[in-house]
Amino acid sequence: MSEEFYIPKVYSLSSNNLIALYISQKDSSLHSIITNDNGATWELNNTDNRGIYQEFITTIYMVNDKYGIAFNNVIWQTNDGGNEWGKKNNALNLFPPPCEIFFINDSIGWIVGNSSYYATDAGFLAKTINGGESWEIIDSRTMLLYGIDFINSNIGYAVGTNWNFGTGFIYHTENAGDTWQIEQYIGAKAFWDVGFLDVKNGWITGVGKILKTIDGGVSWETQIEGLLTNLNKIQILKEEKVAYIFGDDFNNRTHTLLKADLSTISDIKNKEIISNELSLSQNYPNPFNSITSIYFNLNRNRHVQLKIYNFLGKEVTTLINEELFPGNYEIEWNGKNNQGDEVTSGIYFYSIMTDLNNEVKKMILLK
Repeated sequence: MSEEFYIPKVYSLSSNNLIALYISQKDSSLHSIITNDNGATWELNNTDNRGIYQEFITTIYMVNDKYGIAFNNVIWQTNDGGNEWGKKNNALNLFPPPCEIFFINDSIGWIVGNSSYYATDAGFLAKTINGGESWEIIDSRTMLLYGIDFINSNIGYAVGTNWNFGTGFIYHTENAGDTWQIEQYIGAKAFWDVGFLDVKNGWITGVGKILKTIDGGVSWETQIEGLLTNLNKIQILKEEKVAYIFGDDFNNRTHTLLKADLSTISDIKNKEIISNELSLSQNYPNPFNSITSIYFNLNRNRHVQLKIYNFLGKEVTTLINEELFPGNYEIEWNGKNNQGDEVTSGIYFYSIMTDLNNEVKKMILLK
């Protein structure tokens, strides 16, 4: 392959067999590339050469060893293990295309993505119960979503970002996706994907960072950071206990493929050195009616910003934006925005930020 091409996602059929789709920059034709020797060699297939597909392939998923589905500005399907792909109309009429696909079984699957290239809080969740023949949007008011995975038929996680916060976040369901809750925020620019080996061990990939949980998503810690690549995709082969992480630098058109042996999962160590200069506590009372107190501790002189955001990530008010000395702080919020108007009942987030730390917690205003 002598031309440049951009591949955001790779799908692994087994520990040695991987497949990807890409759109040629020369003639806008669709190609599939497959390896059966763990990436040592790749077979190129010219799937469709009509040259009308401008959007790159955003995601690909093999439901079983024969049937697979992929998205760009149309829906693509394969019935021969990924060698040949045919297109069908995108019944969702989504633009941009979905960012990630996950199937619980041959019939039930999920897609997540963004409803607009330009919005900072316009994500969606959609579900199929017929193997991808049709899709129903479950929630179109989420923050931007990029990855999704289910531990079992009931428990699932979706990850993404809110650029207003400048941090990644996690959605969580325990009732097969009927309802989703924001579980927690973590100091990272964005989360691209999530994958679980079992009910306890899971990973999140992001901008140069990999996070790990050993308690089923109750808490997350940084395992690897400082990588100069966007880690777009994680796929875990549960039976083989192998994980693949695929990344890219979009500007430089370089791709990264990482492989991990998870058979010795108990020996993996977390590598993050956690800064303890800032500690944010839960507000009290919570839920609250009109006034609540936010508590935090600062161990060093820092410029501190403390802001309130609504559920969609839009700033409501700024409580602190100044240099502070070390100490314990209690800051009241009276349920009003920057203009002095009372805000409506609902879920809000308070975010505290220094040049080294960023913490966010959730609170509920009831009237």
